[in-house]
Amino acid sequence: MKLFEKDFSKEQLEAVAAHLLEYMNSYHLTTFTGDLGAGKTTLISAICQKLGVEDKLSSPTYSLVNQYSGKMGHKDIKIFHIDLYRLGSEEEVFQAGIYDILNTAEICFVEWPERLSDWTARKRLEVCLTSSTPEMRHIEVFSHEN
Repeated sequence: MKLFEKDFSKEQLEAVAAHLLEYMNSYHLTTFTGDLGAGKTTLISAICQKLGVEDKLSSPTYSLVNQYSGKMGHKDIKIFHIDLYRLGSEEEVFQAGIYDILNTAEICFVEWPERLSDWTARKRLEVCLTSSTPEMRHIEVFSHEN
């Protein structure tokens, strides 16, 4: 089910991140799709800042997984930022321990989810980003209840 759709600029990024957080109370898993440079990591960084993460965020393209500490309300949470771009098979995802993280994490943000085929069984938010112009991004957000 589509939850919302919007064009936004860099100046509106914080507002988009805050809007997404309204839905994240019901979903521990959020997937992010979009071409290289669409703004996936930038949006995840803005969301993490809203969740009180103080660490400098970076793309986990080479490390595969970055873990951060944050807060949701008054509750301390662990946030996992996963990037599946460099993984070529389900076996590599399994060997990297990604399934374990997905099954136990409090908050999980996954870039390049198309590298994994079993999303249909997982309750999640799906965030699709595209570049409308060099200054604007288009976001579509869907809920999947399995």
